[in-house]
Amino acid sequence: MDDDGWICTYLFIHSYNVILIVLLGKTGVGKSATGNTILGGKKFRSECGFAAVTSKCEMHKANVAGKTVCVVDTPGFFDSKMKPKDLAEEIGKSVYECRPGPHAFLYVVSLKDRFIKVDEKVIEQIEGLYGKDVAKYTIPLFTHSDQLEGKSVDELIKQNKSLSRFVQQCGGRYHVFNNREQTNRQQVTKLLKLIDGIVAKNKGSYYCNEMYEAAKSSTWSDFFETLKTYFIGARCLLWANPGS
Repeated sequence: MDDDGWICTYLFIHSYNVILIVLLGKTGVGKSATGNTILGGKKFRSECGFAAVTSKCEMHKANVAGKTVCVVDTPGFFDSKMKPKDLAEEIGKSVYECRPGPHAFLYVVSLKDRFIKVDEKVIEQIEGLYGKDVAKYTIPLFTHSDQLEGKSVDELIKQNKSLSRFVQQCGGRYHVFNNREQTNRQQVTKLLKLIDGIVAKNKGSYYCNEMYEAAKSSTWSDFFETLKTYFIGARCLLWANPGS
């Protein structure tokens, strides 16, 4: 964990005025740009196109609307440049980066893309990584709102059964970003209010399961040993010990 990670952990323990967020989604949907929009500056490397920019979990923080907001960016699901087990291991590190656990997962979907079957597999993988209760803490976040061409997101959701099902699994909530307008702080303020609603609904708790209990371990070896035990036989993911 880098300095920002330890600072966010300290602030979380000593204050309730902290929001911890993990960004999830396919490669090229705008996760890194979304992190920059939330934090109000170029914290994460972000480029146009569908090539993966993020290959490691990365955390940055900023003061946003009077709160310390910590955002963890993750590699894209189905990143063809990474081996499946390496990809799963790296995404799993998001647990450690924002311990004791995130208040919200933002599952980023590009409005330039269609919510096709591969995205349904992503949902299954999210549940495989974090458990079925993850939906209680997840917000579908749509990027490239400038591509709507007069249509509403509500219309798009109703027209796509897979997308509609996913939004319903997440309590019917979602949010929309235009990352080309990072100076539009209203879209960020609305997102933080949505996250506040999740925190209130979950009685102030962050997301916590076996993996997050493991993340409280003081050593990487204990953390990965618990993860490996959790997944073997129950999940189709393999975890390697650090440094091996």
